[in-house]
Amino acid sequence: MSQAAVIFDYNRTIFDPDSAGLMPGAKAILEALERKGVTLFLVAKGDDERRKQINQLGLMSFFKKIIVNQSKSADDYRSCIALCPEGTKFFAVGDRVKEEIRHANECGMTTIWFRNGKFAAEEPSADAERPTHIISSLGEAEMLIV
Repeated sequence: MSQAAVIFDYNRTIFDPDSAGLMPGAKAILEALERKGVTLFLVAKGDDERRKQINQLGLMSFFKKIIVNQSKSADDYRSCIALCPEGTKFFAVGDRVKEEIRHANECGMTTIWFRNGKFAAEEPSADAERPTHIISSLGEAEMLIV
């Protein structure tokens, strides 16, 4: 069986800025994927404060690499690909079709749009923004990641 890896978006996918805590099901999905041997990555917008927040939430140990930049790009996703063996099947989970889904599609990943919250109504306007799958709860992602 080939190896799998998942790149998660942080804000509004793993972290809920409205409650200043984890999104419902976030810890459970990370633990379940970790048990399955899936390599996990995190891509976040922000600065050192964001990195400190991720650490305070006890999330650092789940991820092989955490990328925190002022803006996201497909290069962030490519840098994660470079850390995995050839043939790894990549998935990306994010709440924005115009950001995470587009960047991951540009890298040839299977994309999972967590259609929830603030950007749930933000429809794809280009083929590169069309997700492979759409979920409304993080728990649904586990069944799609194989």
